[in-house]
Amino acid sequence: MENVHRFLRLEQSMPQRFYPLPRIDQLVDSTSGCELLSMMDASQEYHQIMLAPEDRKKVSFITSEGTFCYVAMPFGLKNGGATYQRLVDKIFHPQIGRNVEVYVDDMLVKSKKAADHVKDLEETFSVLRKYKLKLNPAKCAFRVQGGRFLGFMVTQRGIEANLLKIKAIINMKAPTCLNEAQRLTGRIAALSRFISKSAKKSLPFFKTLRKAKTFEWGTPCQLPFEELKAYLARLPLLVKPSPGEALYLYLSAAPQASLPKGYAPTSCFHPIGVKTNTPLKQTLGKPDTSGRLVKWAVELSEYDISYLPRTTIKAQALADFISEMTEITIKEASQDQKWLLHIDGSSTAQGSAAGIVITTPQGEDLEFAIKFGFKASNNEAEYEALVIGLKMAHETGAKHLLAYSDSQLVVKQVEGTYEAKEKSMIQYLQQIADLKTKFHHFQIIQIPREENVKADFLSKLASNLEDCRTRHITIHYLPEARAPLAVQPITTGEDWKTPIIKWIEEGLLPENQWEAARLKTRATRFIIQEHILYKKSYTHPLLRCLSREEGIHILQEIHSGCYGARVGTRILANKALGQDTSGQP
Repeated sequence: MENVHRFLRLEQSMPQRFYPLPRIDQLVDSTSGCELLSMMDASQEYHQIMLAPEDRKKVSFITSEGTFCYVAMPFGLKNGGATYQRLVDKIFHPQIGRNVEVYVDDMLVKSKKAADHVKDLEETFSVLRKYKLKLNPAKCAFRVQGGRFLGFMVTQRGIEANLLKIKAIINMKAPTCLNEAQRLTGRIAALSRFISKSAKKSLPFFKTLRKAKTFEWGTPCQLPFEELKAYLARLPLLVKPSPGEALYLYLSAAPQASLPKGYAPTSCFHPIGVKTNTPLKQTLGKPDTSGRLVKWAVELSEYDISYLPRTTIKAQALADFISEMTEITIKEASQDQKWLLHIDGSSTAQGSAAGIVITTPQGEDLEFAIKFGFKASNNEAEYEALVIGLKMAHETGAKHLLAYSDSQLVVKQVEGTYEAKEKSMIQYLQQIADLKTKFHHFQIIQIPREENVKADFLSKLASNLEDCRTRHITIHYLPEARAPLAVQPITTGEDWKTPIIKWIEEGLLPENQWEAARLKTRATRFIIQEHILYKKSYTHPLLRCLSREEGIHILQEIHSGCYGARVGTRILANKALGQDTSGQP
């Protein structure tokens, strides 16, 4: 026990040395597609690293037969894994990525051509012999076309899921306790790279983990469990992209997610074309973008991304993706789909009328101006408008209706706050009570007259017309005077702004690769508002970009004193950058 305490005290006193382990996905991707492989495992792992003589006393221990110490690095040290990974990275540095991949004690020699495999093995064994590293023959396989590496099956065709991990889920019985459910979610996570929409498929299992005291496994879990087993029987084969190959990305969003965000490191070396009809580029490039979108825009700037319109889906894999990722919902009259009804009644010397505006859940307005053939008071006109509006809303299919009126008397009487004493008002309220039963939800709200402008205009329009039964009025908008305007010719041509505008608006880049990369980096500091190019600034508002002729004209005006007294050259340059010339000719 004393030895254990001494070892723990040593662990606590050792500083943590951070050394990153290679990404397993990146290693597996780099090994697929090779004709021959040789998989090797180091013998005794950490024990092959000898300790420095001055450090051996730090790992000494006392037994009944005397005091002993380790001469090789023991297992269980805090920095053992980082030290071993640093060792293999250093000795195999000339080969890593070319014909060798190493993850701690797992080594793999790969050859794209079978004829070169003997030379690759000879080079690897010379390094092992030089640094006196030993292998475990029982765990080595030489000159194979495929095998298991870091939990994946790697072959020349591509990357396949580990068959043992698949069988572990297929042969698994329905969980009966919390521990078995946790075991199931862990096995699903190990195969998440091969499972499409893994969050949706595993969500019922994760919900059972929330109820630690009352574990329940019913039909909502058993049915997805059987579907998951059927899906695992036909997992897809993953193939790595060729160097420099353009990748096309189709987007789909789901309401649930089970994994954190992450990007494949190989994506940095491939141009990515995002196929979408959503204006993502304009959204991420807006100057008034929120903080969260700015964060995403900065992270995505690392990748060579271009946004392309989504075209017709022809490939079967893409068609399957679209059909699988599309959420099928049956639209019914849900409580969220509320209809709006604005009413107003008008009674003038020319006659009485009603204005009705029905707004659909999609935001479309249905406007009605109704002229009465009888004389009615203002209150009676308001009631007539409400009765007619309720009938029209019911005929259009509304189930959840919000009615708005600027008449306090009508609203309060319909709500029951005020009592109706006149016989005509009582009859109107009886009709409204009968119409309310045809809706799942109905509410009437009083609003100011300023918020009921449309209905008020329609009611006044109908009341002032002598005969509106056969009259159709079309209203046009004339933005400018009909008088001819003086036209001055302008010079058109490309200048320094043209490539930036073409990239921001149309996504066009120069043919030269280096010029295209430089332009994309430079264009991040520019935005377009109302077809005008502006440059972002830290100390000034948006700076309008000018052509060469416009710049010369502005400088001449500044020199002439149009914007104040003449000053020194440095102050003059700053003044030219921040000068507001919008009101000048």
